[in-house]
Amino acid sequence: MYIDIKIQDNICSIYMNKPGTNSLDQKLLDELYKKVQWATEQKNIKIVIIMSKLSFGFSAGLDLGSFMDNQQTVFTDNVHN
Repeated sequence: MYIDIKIQDNICSIYMNKPGTNSLDQKLLDELYKKVQWATEQKNIKIVIIMSKLSFGFSAGLDLGSFMDNQQTVFTDNVHN
């Protein structure tokens, strides 16, 4: 799991904690979406903050390689089916 949550005083802090640079691959984005969705459904949470546990930045951005690998698999599956 790449996401940690802390709730205090009606504030939900969602921390990205993926080793390296918090590069955004499908797994991290799915986890992040689920945690934000959960937080918005909680009546006691008034504020959601997305943060990073990295000491040097927030995120390196989208991990293009992981998405390209996935797109190649989808393309190959579609061609063979």
